[in-house]
Amino acid sequence: MDTFRQALRHAEATFRLSVAFMAGGAAIILAGGILALIHAGNPDLSYLPIITSLTGALITGGGGALAIHANRARKHLTEQGERLDAQIAEDHKVERLRGWIDRVVSPETRDQLNTTAAIKDMGLDPDPAAITDRVLPETQRVSGEIEASRPDAGAPGQP
Repeated sequence: MDTFRQALRHAEATFRLSVAFMAGGAAIILAGGILALIHAGNPDLSYLPIITSLTGALITGGGGALAIHANRARKHLTEQGERLDAQIAEDHKVERLRGWIDRVVSPETRDQLNTTAAIKDMGLDPDPAAITDRVLPETQRVSGEIEASRPDAGAPGQP
């Protein structure tokens, strides 16, 4: 978190510096314009107003470049913060999942659930049918027992 604060302070300082450069450049451009008005009636060709105005434009352009850099740094920090928030939320989900898995009484089922959770945590998406067969292998046997225990099971025309 300190790294993000440091980067944000750097972006803010860069933006302030860019504002100072743009204001200074604008002032120099204004001074060049005033010099051009002062020397307008002078038959002697003076390059001072032109050089002053170009210098002001160069400094203002540098300030604009700094502003662009500060804006990019802020956007990058925002993206990093969003990724960090998503990762924290994902870690919280995994932590809650591990807590639920730890409550399972059967060690075999708990191991299978931990294996499945680890596979999912690694970003692999196993076949849901295979996960069901591995985690809950008794599903078919239990559903068969339910069907056999129904009083109307096997009667013609009955589902």
